[in-house]
Amino acid sequence: MKDVSKNMRMAGMMLFQDSLLEALSRNRLRCIVHMAQGAEILLKARIADEHPLLIFSKVPNRKANQTQLSLIDLLEKGRTLSYSELPDQLWAVTETPIPNIDAYQEFGKLRNQIIHFSTLLGVVKTF
Repeated sequence: MKDVSKNMRMAGMMLFQDSLLEALSRNRLRCIVHMAQGAEILLKARIADEHPLLIFSKVPNRKANQTQLSLIDLLEKGRTLSYSELPDQLWAVTETPIPNIDAYQEFGKLRNQIIHFSTLLGVVKTF
């Protein structure tokens, strides 16, 4: 689990790269989704720099005779923090606040509209 934050940082940057290319090609829906997902992964990577378990809101229960928690256990039975929970965790762990937190949360709501309802309600037309 030592490279978790490094791998997450790479994935987040690739998502940002994808969102830039999608913005240039005017693919707004995918751009918004990938930008929000990239931000989420990069915030989790920063938190995971301190300790990978800090990105989890739920960790698996210990099984009888289990000596350590595996990455597979975390992937199958753990639950990571949600997009909206990350700013508080980032601040608690690193003392780094998210500037303009309202815009961050609104962007997350926009991403959720796209992912869960395949629509954009009130999208900024200049995007």
